[in-house]
Amino acid sequence: MSAENVIKQLDKAVELLEPYKGMGGAQLEEVLKDIENVKAKLKDSTAENVKAAKEKIRELYEMFDQYRSYVPDVADAMEAAKNELDKM
Repeated sequence: MSAENVIKQLDKAVELLEPYKGMGGAQLEEVLKDIENVKAKLKDSTAENVKAAKEKIRELYEMFDQYRSYVPDVADAMEAAKNELDKM
């Protein structure tokens, strides 16, 4: 699978999270920054960058999966990104 597919899923998650930016505080800001960093690593997809992206996406997926009932679309996007990255 391609990095472009992962980036599309991450863009979807960001789009869903953006409206909550004012309410989410520092934690949401950090998550959005983490997603942007992962996207940057995937655009320069060396083996080291892909490994780092996988680790961060797993962390983010685990965090959002706990709140799947509140943010199901974000959890689904993170799961899809994680699954795509696992194929890389």
